[in-house]
Amino acid sequence: MLQSLFLLRGVALGLLLGMLLTILLRFRDIYALKLLAGFCLCLAGYLAAPLLQGQGGLFYVAVIFADAAVLLFLLLVQAQFCDHRRPEPLALWFGGLYLAASYTEFALEHALGLELAPLRLGVRLAMLGGALCALYLVLRNWQADLVEARRRLRMAVSAIAGLYIVGVTLVESLAGDGAVPLWVEVANSAGIVASLLAFIAAALVLGPAGLLPADEAAVHPAAVVPAVASDPELLMIVEAMEERCAYRDMELTIRSLAEHLGIAEHRLRKLINQRLGYRNFNDFLNHYRLAEVARRLADPGESRLPIQTIAMDAGYRSMTTFNRSFRAAYDENPSAYRRRYCPKIE
Repeated sequence: MLQSLFLLRGVALGLLLGMLLTILLRFRDIYALKLLAGFCLCLAGYLAAPLLQGQGGLFYVAVIFADAAVLLFLLLVQAQFCDHRRPEPLALWFGGLYLAASYTEFALEHALGLELAPLRLGVRLAMLGGALCALYLVLRNWQADLVEARRRLRMAVSAIAGLYIVGVTLVESLAGDGAVPLWVEVANSAGIVASLLAFIAAALVLGPAGLLPADEAAVHPAAVVPAVASDPELLMIVEAMEERCAYRDMELTIRSLAEHLGIAEHRLRKLINQRLGYRNFNDFLNHYRLAEVARRLADPGESRLPIQTIAMDAGYRSMTTFNRSFRAAYDENPSAYRRRYCPKIE
């Protein structure tokens, strides 16, 4: 069985090396794939660490990479499925605190022989929390995702990577200080090989549309003026949003809009994504909602109307979501925006 363990881990390391070289040679300038390359290194460290015990520096390097796997996976999920262009500060704070605790616990145990059970438990809980958070982000906007290939990738990642990471973390946490049985290590290695093969197969089937994030140099959808006059379905969509203000409905979903317009849901997704340029239905709604809010905030005739009322009229049910979206779009908060256009308002 020990030979099977070495064989499986060797195959997994070979697959990871192939993925890493592919990214470095073809996609090294894409943020999300840089994170994927980092995750490959972390997973390689996780696989190699048990095989390098007693090898001094190599073992410590492998552990350093292995412990960073959860952080890299979280950042990768945010980049791939939330269209982040840079690391989110909150994720970096979490990663920094988690890694500091993890490396401290490792150093105390291996350098000084001290075993702090509460610190070890905290590290395990943080690891599990990071994995669960990543899994939540993968599934959160599945319904609103307009990129069909990426919607399928969400399900693959949640099944292959998210649940697997959570499962491994739970098993290793339950094992505690005791040695993990060899058959568990072999099964774990076989699962990693199967997951990597499944991911590679999904990449081949889905192609670039399912794996690559939006082109950072692309024109923002708000700046695109589609030629809708010759397309009745596009005209229906634009009229529903611009003339009938369908976006004001707080409960509006891609499914309910499709039913209202009499267009098949998959067809509506394709139209909004490929013809109007949006990758997420929430971004599509935000474009219209924020435009209305900005117009009304700059209107002196509505200067005494509470910002919350204007936001809710436009379809927002959460002020937290509204404020975050407004700042992202206009680089200032709604109050500052209103004061700029209506300076006499307190």
